[in-house]
Amino acid sequence: MLIAHASPVTPQSPVRKVRPSLATLIQKESGGSLTAKNPKSSAFGKYQMLIGNRKHYGIICGVAYDTIIESEQDCMGDNYIKDRYGSVEKALAFHLRNNWYEHARHIGNMKNRYIGTKI
Repeated sequence: MLIAHASPVTPQSPVRKVRPSLATLIQKESGGSLTAKNPKSSAFGKYQMLIGNRKHYGIICGVAYDTIIESEQDCMGDNYIKDRYGSVEKALAFHLRNNWYEHARHIGNMKNRYIGTKI
């Protein structure tokens, strides 16, 4: 769940209650797999974040960019969605229109379309 406050969400944030829109977005991106990889890009994990964004949000969350710990991926994903879209509902609406939502915002203006594959 996105937490509405100025400071970043942290891996130590309280137990999350996942909203239906977030559950839908995660299911479409990775099927919920913490180790989902896209063979055509650097997209990885539950949120299928590209490596540049994983590194950026890994620093913000104080975690390794290649973590397979759910709360740490949630921290990175929540902060990315909050920064890029403002809300999970807006991220899901974008995904439904474009069939992708992760954008290489911090490493250039590349638009990658992909489907997360479980490994």
